[in-house]
Amino acid sequence: MKIAVSATGEKLDAYIDRRFEKCNYFLIVDTETMNFNSVFNNGTMRKDESGSSALDIVLGNNVEAVITGDMTQGAYKILSDAKIKTITGLKGNIRTTIEEFKLNEIKQCPSCSSKDLIRDYAKMEILCENCGLKKSVKI
Repeated sequence: MKIAVSATGEKLDAYIDRRFEKCNYFLIVDTETMNFNSVFNNGTMRKDESGSSALDIVLGNNVEAVITGDMTQGAYKILSDAKIKTITGLKGNIRTTIEEFKLNEIKQCPSCSSKDLIRDYAKMEILCENCGLKKSVKI
């Protein structure tokens, strides 16, 4: 899955920027390979509250989801209309957050299709209560 993360820096070890429209960078991350591109957000140079640069970056990179701290209702509606999943209210290290995101994307056991899963965020793995399968999502 390809996602965009509002970032304080250019690397995966940077932190999620709480400001979608005014973040310094966007990291465009392929969650399967963890390959990423860092994109400078020109919107940080603007005096107005326009988030069009941030939206242009996200929409122009064909992402399926956005991870950020907060965004305006207008930006949320535009992303929602474009069928882009938006996850707000997050903070912390980007690499760790993506690991947790990947863990939450697993909806059923890949072995027996059970939906009775236990998520262990300390070990970054799921455990199927039905068949006992353990699956790690460590990067």
